Amino acid sequence: FQQEILRALKNDEFALQFQPSVSLTSGEITQVEAFLRWEHPERGLLPPMSFLPEAEASNMVTWIDDWVIRTGCSQLRKWRKAGYPQFPMSINLSSTQLRQENIVETIQKALLENDLSADSLQIEISEDQFNADIEIQVNLERLQKLGVGITVSSSNKNLLLDTPRFANQVKVDYNILQETMMDESTETTQQWVANARAKKVKVVAMRVETHEQLDFLQLNAFDEAQGY
Repeated sequence: FQQEILRALKNDEFALQFQPSVSLTSGEITQVEAFLRWEHPERGLLPPMSFLPEAEASNMVTWIDDWVIRTGCSQLRKWRKAGYPQFPMSINLSSTQLRQENIVETIQKALLENDLSADSLQIEISEDQFNADIEIQVNLERLQKLGVGITVSSSNKNLLLDTPRFANQVKVDYNILQETMMDESTETTQQWVANARAKKVKVVAMRVETHEQLDFLQLNAFDEAQGY
């Protein structure tokens, strides 16, 4: 497996695909999330869960994360040179990478090499990563002070009401959205959004697929929506 990873890095077998988020007021693209794929020569296109756990167990996941950071920043530079709007890119990093002492320097270097400001990047973490240990929280705060955005993706209602102080964005899981839509009362949803507004935190709904969902989000003043 380690030899395959080394070959993949050498031969550019990894690729990023991008999922946009759109403003619920203007309809314009406001950011994109980068998804990692492995274009394996024998097994075809592989999603991250089919190889990242083994990469983490083999202590090779930071190499892949470094590739994601460099490639994501390079793609942003290409889009901006081509005249596209200057929306930020959200990238997902492993807990192992987020614990590294040099993570801030690694991101700074990639930004400088591509002539990008710190707010060009959003680091997206799950609530599990956020709760993992103090090292991750310290590094996230360092990144936030640098100007990099921090997104927490959540399937926990309580986290939505108690957003981490260094996060500037929360992504709401599809399951919470469905559960809330089935509830006759929208008080919980309105409380989420009001809490976010008070903390200047953007609220984004993930995996939005229907007009019914879109209408619900607009009615409850969500900021953005991301498709599936």
